[in-house]
Amino acid sequence: MALTTTYANKYKEALVNGLINFGSIGVGQGSPHTFKMILMNNSFSFNEDTHQYYGDVINNEMANTVGYSSGYTAGGQSLGTLTVSRNDTDNSISVTFNAISWNFVGGDFGPTLGAIIYDDSTGGTNNSKILICYIHFGTGQTTYDGGYLTVSKGTLKVV
Repeated sequence: MALTTTYANKYKEALVNGLINFGSIGVGQGSPHTFKMILMNNSFSFNEDTHQYYGDVINNEMANTVGYSSGYTAGGQSLGTLTVSRNDTDNSISVTFNAISWNFVGGDFGPTLGAIIYDDSTGGTNNSKILICYIHFGTGQTTYDGGYLTVSKGTLKVV
């Protein structure tokens, strides 16, 4: 899979305004937020300008696509504990998450063209949960009954 990542403009704005907390570097940063990954249907096309919140993309999430199989839950999976690191050589901050896997039992799943990471802690409603980025898989991925779809360990970079 050749992956490309596009960051939502709302995320960039929220990051600068201190609304996103990936984890603590130093003291007094508060609790890290919960980030989740959702899978999108094959007809989804990400727009970094207009897709700002989970509520903007929910209708294209695989859970809302006719014919999806068991093994996928609306809202996606938590990315778990993130690792935040500073690199003084390239002057960047990296946020690393572990691989995420879904096991599909009861039928084939897909195709899914990509995944979205969003901040599940930025609000109580789907229209206030800020999108971070869209990870495009390059081609639609289909997983057959009993199989796994895995998004490998990844890094989000803030330069």
